[in-house]
Amino acid sequence: MFSGKSAVRLFGMFSTVAAFALLGFVPGTRLAAQTTGDVYVLSNSEENAVIVFHRNADGTIARAGSFRTGGSGAGSGTNPLHSQGPVILSADNRMLFAVNAGSHSISAFAVSGDELTLLQTISSGGERPVSLTVSHDLLYVLNGGDSPNITGFRIVPEGSPLARIEGSTQAVPRGEVAAPAEVLFNPEGNVVLVSETGANQIASFTISEEGRAQFDDTYASTGSGPFGFAFAHNNVLVGAYTANDAPGEAGTGSYMVTPAGDVNPLSPAVNDGGTGSTWLVVTGSGQLAFTTNTVSGTISSYSVSRESGNPSLSRPVAAALRGEESGSLFPSDMALSNSSRFLYVRNGANGTVSGFLVHENGSLTPVASAEGLPESAAGIAAR
Repeated sequence: MFSGKSAVRLFGMFSTVAAFALLGFVPGTRLAAQTTGDVYVLSNSEENAVIVFHRNADGTIARAGSFRTGGSGAGSGTNPLHSQGPVILSADNRMLFAVNAGSHSISAFAVSGDELTLLQTISSGGERPVSLTVSHDLLYVLNGGDSPNITGFRIVPEGSPLARIEGSTQAVPRGEVAAPAEVLFNPEGNVVLVSETGANQIASFTISEEGRAQFDDTYASTGSGPFGFAFAHNNVLVGAYTANDAPGEAGTGSYMVTPAGDVNPLSPAVNDGGTGSTWLVVTGSGQLAFTTNTVSGTISSYSVSRESGNPSLSRPVAAALRGEESGSLFPSDMALSNSSRFLYVRNGANGTVSGFLVHENGSLTPVASAEGLPESAAGIAAR
């Protein structure tokens, strides 16, 4: 039996889903895999824009356009935002969201083929937004400025799609010292996690029925410099460790995240021999993880055990991204296409995107390359 409060919430959820369906999209529903798609990179420039590359069925890509966000970017260098997830897609691929770190705002777009239509640009609820996460009709942003926080928004089906949730803003523990890198929902959408790279910990927040975040606790990382992370199967969280860019000390580790927000270590750090593991993605099966070793210019792959949740190294060097003089191209963001068939990487050192065919054994075959990104570019998303 449902309580009165649960029944009201359930009715509200059905009403929201029905309204979204009338508009042709349901944020929490994954569509069937498409043979073609797109790759998106944030210019992160003064006149911020999302750069779109059309993805062909064979994984090759070609530039298709650039769409202004209505805000401005910030930062410079190979990793200007020091974050994972500054540009993301909704689960159904019908909406795209991007941060405007320089103007303290986030933008929402409708996606149609290779075209983006700007629907709204709204204050992020803090300074220097750097990472986004979506679950069903909720979006949370990580503001990484002098007083880092997370702030929640409801995705609504009419008018401007983002409505800020009053009372949802929560400070990130350890403040600026935390150097937070990513905000991420758990699969159920009732827990939000933040990687605190500078404090070697993970902050956990529970999400109420109204979508408000409440601080739960902080949990020590099993490796130093936790950065990007992603969920595998059965609520197993896999995270990448920068190890403060110590040569050859990069790696990953895994955790079990409970519905109450507890983050319990499953494995110690697993070293891959690279330097500066930062961004991490997990395939749709939940059994294969990839991380960029940014400083050494490689991508490593791991298998994730269905029984224990422990990652084990599959390919120390699944791909090498180095220049003519063997210098790293600083692979600085990653995204998987629909069905996890292709992996795309933004290279911070030369403004390029590299694409790879993903194999079940963790190996990667190069299939695509595109150039012309501005030096300020950040983030990558794909469908």
